[in-house]
Amino acid sequence: MSMPSTRPAAPVRFGSEAILPDDSRTHFSRAVNFAPADGEVCTLNPPRFRWQYHPTEPGQGGDYVFTFQIAADRDFDSNVLKVETEFNFYNTIAPLQGTGPFYWRIGYRDRTASGPPTHWGDVRSFTLPGDAEVWDRSALAKPDFAAKPHPRMLFNAETLPKLRKLVETHDDSRVIFEGMLAEADRVLQAKWWAHMPESDREKTDVSYLTIAGDLALVAFCWRVTGDDRYAGVLERAVRFARYPKGGGASPEGAGGDSNEDSTQTTEFLALLYDWLYQDLSEPQRRDFADSLDWRIDHFVNYFAWRRVRDDKQQVWRHSLSTDGASHGIEGFYDTFPAAIAAYQESAHARECFHLGVNYMVGVGSSHGMESGSNEGPGYGNSKLAWMVNAACYLDSVFPEFGIGRNPWLMRVGAFYRAQTPVGIQHAPWGHGSNRRSYFEDGHAKSYRKLAFLTGDGRFLANYRHYGSVGADMMRPWIECALPLWREAPAPSVEEPGVQLFGRAGWVMAHSGPPSDPDTYRRGVGMIFPCRPVGAYSHAFNCDNSFHIFGYGQDLSHAAGSSDYEPHAFHAMSHNTILVDGLGQAQPGGLQEVPYYSRIIAFAAPNDSVAYWCGDATLAYPRRPFQPRHWWGRLSEVYQKRDLSYVRRVNRHVLFVRRKYFVILDDLAADRPARWSWLYHILPDGSLELDRTTGSFRYNVGGVGVHVAHLLGAGQLDVQDLRGADGFRNPLTGEDYAEDFGRGRRERPFVAEHNLWLTTREAHRTWRFLAVVYPVPQGGKAPAIQRLDELTVRVTAGDEVDVISFGPASAQPATINVDLPAIAPAGLH
Repeated sequence: MSMPSTRPAAPVRFGSEAILPDDSRTHFSRAVNFAPADGEVCTLNPPRFRWQYHPTEPGQGGDYVFTFQIAADRDFDSNVLKVETEFNFYNTIAPLQGTGPFYWRIGYRDRTASGPPTHWGDVRSFTLPGDAEVWDRSALAKPDFAAKPHPRMLFNAETLPKLRKLVETHDDSRVIFEGMLAEADRVLQAKWWAHMPESDREKTDVSYLTIAGDLALVAFCWRVTGDDRYAGVLERAVRFARYPKGGGASPEGAGGDSNEDSTQTTEFLALLYDWLYQDLSEPQRRDFADSLDWRIDHFVNYFAWRRVRDDKQQVWRHSLSTDGASHGIEGFYDTFPAAIAAYQESAHARECFHLGVNYMVGVGSSHGMESGSNEGPGYGNSKLAWMVNAACYLDSVFPEFGIGRNPWLMRVGAFYRAQTPVGIQHAPWGHGSNRRSYFEDGHAKSYRKLAFLTGDGRFLANYRHYGSVGADMMRPWIECALPLWREAPAPSVEEPGVQLFGRAGWVMAHSGPPSDPDTYRRGVGMIFPCRPVGAYSHAFNCDNSFHIFGYGQDLSHAAGSSDYEPHAFHAMSHNTILVDGLGQAQPGGLQEVPYYSRIIAFAAPNDSVAYWCGDATLAYPRRPFQPRHWWGRLSEVYQKRDLSYVRRVNRHVLFVRRKYFVILDDLAADRPARWSWLYHILPDGSLELDRTTGSFRYNVGGVGVHVAHLLGAGQLDVQDLRGADGFRNPLTGEDYAEDFGRGRRERPFVAEHNLWLTTREAHRTWRFLAVVYPVPQGGKAPAIQRLDELTVRVTAGDEVDVISFGPASAQPATINVDLPAIAPAGLH
């Protein structure tokens, strides 16, 4: 990686041209919503289609059948496509002819009724550019499984000899398979192998999930080697398949002994049925098919998609069709291979297959439909991993379908590469934030597979920093067989350092490519969330916050000491803004506003400067509410907050010379309020704090950080709450210290410094203007000087920048943000 630019920043102005449109695809995006948006120019032909399940209430379930229409005219006199479906995503369609405009709409009727739709949704239009990528997805509307005899997943009768050669000659496949053989030999010595339980009600020394996974491993080894030592897998697999519903071998919700992970037994049984098919008798094949059938039926129709509510089976509020509960998403992708294996034998398998293919293309995950997740990278990468496994099985059977061409896979992969650049230690946006291994493992689980599926070498370069080939890989049989039908791309780190993920609501601004380790070691970066979905599921209330790294160190901290403490959910544990001591929060249940936060402006015209603005106004609650789930432990003050008087919480950020940041918070309310600016530092860092201005200096691992506050001198109450005191809110009296546990020595992620800069008086409007300048070890401190109310000069050696947020500053600015031009884009 080249070092950040040292040339003078070219004079540049950011005004109304930097404003981003309010994208309707982000509206009510906690649930599956409409795509493509009205008027969208779609670069994929045909576009990815999905729509809101309930005709009028975003995020609500029900029991509907849909009429999906595409036409060449707004009156739908000339239909291009008209199909009836029970899914609110339909994507197994042929390319459209021409560039449009095309029009599409959805008709709704109750599933128990007959006849035409009783409600029609809005008519939306889209166009296709002449160079749109063409991806014909029509073949899987009626897949030809008769031409795909067993075995079909990962290998077939024709490619099995090639696989046997591959594990001898391909460097990676050989190493992986050698490890698998060693693991298989270990399995043959296991207690349960010698005494396979007659019933899955019996206690064993390992879980039934482990048994199922080991059986799949041994079956793969037997199929490849033909070694009779592994032939005993057949008898044991048949016995496992005959276990009835309700025991430890059942999927989640039906008695599984490993909670959500127990559903993986369905995947492993699907592989066993497929790979052992030629050795099974007809009665044994029926036993397997019956087992897969009830497992699919249970998980699809009574857990992940439909459930019984009020004595009626229907799509529920947390269905795949709505906001997609975590366990349902992950378990569904575990179930999908069973649909591939048993498609010809089971009506439930056929339903699951079409549900899965259309969902995989049109949605991907309800926690990251549009290029990224609201959650931390631990949970986000975990959800991605299950989809990637399912995509690999599908791709191996229907490579001509080309699931790797799904732009969602490419974009969400780019999102996670940028959100956790190689080397970063901390990811304070959701559960798993303090467990570096958690998000690193997420990269290792998926990124090699994604490289083969998509042909994108950036996945492979990223993977090589986190994973290594061997038997301990997630689904080693997939990793081993990938070169049978896909080629590995050449690894590459080339990727923009500054990226906007607008629909997900994130800016990742780094000195260089996120997969290049020199970016973290020698550069500077900021990760900035401002999410339309706000905080839900495993995510924290951290919109308009930031996390900064520089020169090989994480320089800021957030999210408290532990992933699951209430304090981590509270905005007071993040580097953001509080109002009267109160932070962000959204009620549980249905989304009440179109979006909670939004990136309203973005521009990166050159390598010397990038600009963005986040509007987090609606992330501050409009009414009191009662938190659900783990939020229930939050304080009474937190639950009763009402900040409906907040009118503007805009945070403007400039990334200058790929070295430092200038942050302006533009704040307003209907009534006077006390505004707080927060910043958290993990290690002691020898903090030097000016309690008059709020400016401070500290160091982390030899890296110096200079934070200059340029407005409000003498008007701020400047506090440094040390260690466990940071769990106490000095304005509201909220106290989360009891969750702190048994002391700092047992909680290494307790922030040593929790800085609160709060206006002493209440104000209807207020602005904080700060410069955050990291300096590498041995570097010289910058000179930061305020020139007027909204203008600052930053000098570092011969580098001089004059930055102004005034539309007509008396000072000649090299970088100017026209604040009045940007403000109308947000809520105020």
